[in-house]
Amino acid sequence: IGQNGLSANVLAETELALLAHELIKVKIAHSDRTLRKEIAEKLCFELNAAWVQSIGQIVVIYRPKPDAK
Repeated sequence: IGQNGLSANVLAETELALLAHELIKVKIAHSDRTLRKEIAEKLCFELNAAWVQSIGQIVVIYRPKPDAK
């Protein structure tokens, strides 16, 4: 996630990544720690995912794959 923040395109691409993989890493390229935390929380809320861990600018999020029927 770049300096433009959390856009619709970023949400769409992250959604596709979560459909393919349950656990993903996302880099939030902001120097402000508080802003990174807010973006990560909003990202998890919008995608109905869980925030697993953050180390520096990398956030790990998890969402179980939907059941194949």
